[in-house]
Amino acid sequence: MVCPAPPPPPPGVFLNPSDADFIAYATARLELSWSNARHDPKVWQAQTRSKLVELLGITGLGKPAHLLAGGDRGLRQNLSVQTVYLESAPRRHVPVTVVWEDQHADKSLPVMICLQGHTSGAHISWGEPRLPIDVDRIRNGGDFACQAVRHGHVAVCIEQISFGTRRENAIEHRWDHTCIDASNRALLMGRTLLGDRVADVIAVAEWLRQEPPLTPRIDAGRIRTMGNSAGGETALFAAAIDPGIESVIASGCVGSWRKTSGTRKTC
Repeated sequence: MVCPAPPPPPPGVFLNPSDADFIAYATARLELSWSNARHDPKVWQAQTRSKLVELLGITGLGKPAHLLAGGDRGLRQNLSVQTVYLESAPRRHVPVTVVWEDQHADKSLPVMICLQGHTSGAHISWGEPRLPIDVDRIRNGGDFACQAVRHGHVAVCIEQISFGTRRENAIEHRWDHTCIDASNRALLMGRTLLGDRVADVIAVAEWLRQEPPLTPRIDAGRIRTMGNSAGGETALFAAAIDPGIESVIASGCVGSWRKTSGTRKTC
């Protein structure tokens, strides 16, 4: 038996949850917008950082990740590649792959933290295809670490939560999207998935500043970060919160909430 479709609502009746949300986005007062600031820039920065940390649900800032294990060093495209595993929070372990040129290992080089977005994982950054589509991603400029090294950096590639080797494998996914379950669990605990990713980046940056047992020498006072899409989003928020990250390159994620999430509709 096929039930008839419900009758359409009368004109002027809005039933989509997004109808109210879009109005709220459009009319919200942007309390911490720089255009509304009435303070010294440093005061404004401190207030904005504090609010971002609160909204993202980040705790324990300032604590460096600590080393759990180190992997073997290998070569990729004439570059040295070594993976280590850090712990940024209890049972939250972060694969971090360092890429450098041996000919510059005796120099103190700036660091570029490289973050992939919704791809098959961080390995794209050092030019290692693991899926057929990775070949095109690398060809189209996804090899962030290789490019950073060519421009005089030591590249530090972080595998983000829910991507690559950090995809959920212990429990069954309820959604096709790899991030939804992790996002929902974080929200139930007063955190956000973006906040957890940002916290990982900042914990790795603190590790680089305090305990960098790396083969290449690094200048821990010159830490930069870059990424695309969800990687660029993490890079932007990490740089906004951590004043020790001196610059950021982000693509595929730049725009105001009002012009992106606040207006996004199905086609």
